[in-house]
Amino acid sequence: MKSRIMKKRKTVIDHELLLLTDIGKYEDVQWFVHRLEEGDQFPAIAVVPLNKFSRRHFLILDGNKRAVAHAYLNRPIRFFEISSELQIDAFLEVESRAGVAGFPHRKFLTGEKSMKELVLHAALAYQERGMRTALDLAQEFRAIAKERKVTSPQ
Repeated sequence: MKSRIMKKRKTVIDHELLLLTDIGKYEDVQWFVHRLEEGDQFPAIAVVPLNKFSRRHFLILDGNKRAVAHAYLNRPIRFFEISSELQIDAFLEVESRAGVAGFPHRKFLTGEKSMKELVLHAALAYQERGMRTALDLAQEFRAIAKERKVTSPQ
């Protein structure tokens, strides 16, 4: 029986559809940008679907800085979708093989928090952090990088 952790769907997601639930500092994101430019690979980001307006958006549960770094470089990002059908044992196995980063929402994995609570928490974080997408923040960081290059001594 196939695990229902990852749903079969297109493997590329538009950066403008990734809703940030945590805002990283410019320097933190630049570390990921540099590593990506050096050829490093990072685990997939964890997302939960959210219908926003008429398009399907995704709240990022884990991997906000990685998502912004990929958007900054206009590179596709691997993702997996957390759903209410998540099979915890299968997920933990994927996590242990480093297919995904250590998932920070342990209370969800242990059943102490429901899917509804997980989504509500992420949606509130998105609102509290200015309702930005990975693409929005990547564009802001590109402007910062351009300004720093112009103003830095040669």
